[in-house]
Amino acid sequence: MKTKIIKKPLTGPLEEMPVYRHGLRPEEKNRADEQLMVAVRKKRSQMSEAQMQYASLMQLRYLIEDYIKADQYDERWSFANVLRAYIKLKYKSNKAFAQDLCLDETELSSVLNKRRSPSDKTIIRLELHSNSIIPATSWYRLVQLEKAHFFFDNIKNIQAEEKNVKNRMVSHF
Repeated sequence: MKTKIIKKPLTGPLEEMPVYRHGLRPEEKNRADEQLMVAVRKKRSQMSEAQMQYASLMQLRYLIEDYIKADQYDERWSFANVLRAYIKLKYKSNKAFAQDLCLDETELSSVLNKRRSPSDKTIIRLELHSNSIIPATSWYRLVQLEKAHFFFDNIKNIQAEEKNVKNRMVSHF
């Protein structure tokens, strides 16, 4: 199968965009990669702490959005795990984070340990805390994906609750 190399740039969705070959020999590519890494490290060293935090927050936001678009539950992206990652961006302890959100430490601990779902006020406070960089709808979608997985993918729960249902609605018409 031959790869079609296109000389002129195209416009359109990224999925339809061609992949351009770099045309470098392996040693040239390695040298170019090293030069790029040096430039990236230099740029990072010049960034302030606030800029680094903003960049990390934006990265987390885009990762959350990509996960939500995939619409497929993944334990690594549970609300609790994402919240842990969010907390680590700025705080050394959960206690300081809980104080900044005016949450009880036990409530935060319950959410982080998946014993309780976050309340609406917690989700709203998370949006406000991130200066609306990560919207409340994104936080809520994380919770929704987790609940949908629990309800629809856990057959044991459905079978356990089936015995509690009597006089079902009409199933055939």
